[in-house]
Amino acid sequence: MASLFAPSVDLSTIEALKLGDKKAQHEIYEKLSSAVFTMVSRILEDRQLAEEVTQDTFVDVINRAGTLSNPKAFHGWVRSIALNHCFMRLRSPWMRRRENIENHTDRLELAGDIQVTERVVDINAALKKLSPLDRMIVWMHCIEGYTHDEIGRVFSKTASFSKNRLAIAYRKLESNSEERRRSHRKHLDEGLEPSTV
Repeated sequence: MASLFAPSVDLSTIEALKLGDKKAQHEIYEKLSSAVFTMVSRILEDRQLAEEVTQDTFVDVINRAGTLSNPKAFHGWVRSIALNHCFMRLRSPWMRRRENIENHTDRLELAGDIQVTERVVDINAALKKLSPLDRMIVWMHCIEGYTHDEIGRVFSKTASFSKNRLAIAYRKLESNSEERRRSHRKHLDEGLEPSTV
């Protein structure tokens, strides 16, 4: 699957960024901020936090541009900075406390608030069912194309860590999908609209 970061910034702009050119900084932000925000918001599932991570990413991109040795690797470098900021947020004690509260709240709410048919799966809704860590690993592997070795290095773990977390996430996604299909069929059998699930 293609990355959100299709090459869209030319090498001359990247070179100008490395020299501190304000116009290049603005152009790069304009061209990539939407893709960065989309990626981090899907990982973090929090718009405000995604805005902060996007801003922090571009502060780092601008401040550290002079350290970029290979301008052709620029898009991957920006993506890595954004993913590292996501990872730092997910590891923070505040996020862990927040996740515990949300998990408790989720148990109290009714499941099935997402309209799903057997042939159409809302990937964003499915990803929301995963923990932030598993969502990040699924995103990195399936959307961004990271290998298990690369994911392991990001988390200071082995490739087995990535494979294990991905297998767990896939099982959970499959289980949630099957649960939605059963609920959908049940409502159809009862003559109810699936959207009322």
